[in-house]
Amino acid sequence: MLNGETHGHTKGGVQSREYRAWASMKTRVTNRNRSDFRHYGGRGIKIDECWLASFEAFYHDMGPCPTGATLERIDTNGPYGPDNCRWATRSEQSLNTRVNRLLTHDDITLPAAEWARIRGLNYYSLRSRLKLGWPVGAALDTPIGGVATWRPARTTCRFGHEFTQANTYVTRTGRRRCRTCGRIQKMESYWRIAEKAGRAKCQTK
Repeated sequence: MLNGETHGHTKGGVQSREYRAWASMKTRVTNRNRSDFRHYGGRGIKIDECWLASFEAFYHDMGPCPTGATLERIDTNGPYGPDNCRWATRSEQSLNTRVNRLLTHDDITLPAAEWARIRGLNYYSLRSRLKLGWPVGAALDTPIGGVATWRPARTTCRFGHEFTQANTYVTRTGRRRCRTCGRIQKMESYWRIAEKAGRAKCQTK
């Protein structure tokens, strides 16, 4: 029979995994002095009232903690409660963090870390590709160190002028051209013609 403050989950001064998970959950959500409070209670994460009041209720709903597992919220924006919590391994939890972006490729949606594992890619390399604007397919299909078949579109001309809507026109062949460079080239052409005309005039005198 469960008894005492820890309901039989302290033996020889050592708390059980289940009790430590319950106690840690409460402090993350309720203790404003914790450095990680902003990620839990500070952003509105709640605890089921029965769980908050009673370890026994928590243990009744969750059951024993498997070896190597910790408490996880299935919806990372949802509360701690029987409908939103499970025991999960560290690797399972790493796929369910707020920072792990979901990617859809070939009609399959998985966390970025899982895609990286399946494709044999370094997760941080994959994340860097996506930050650089790579399409998901190219980011996943190009091996590390391989030559990508896709390149990001240039944002400036070769002289550094931005390809803004006002500064860009498209030729008949579909190539983008810089209006600033076009104006400079026209001015340079005008002065070359004027210079030649001046020299020719001097020679005829």
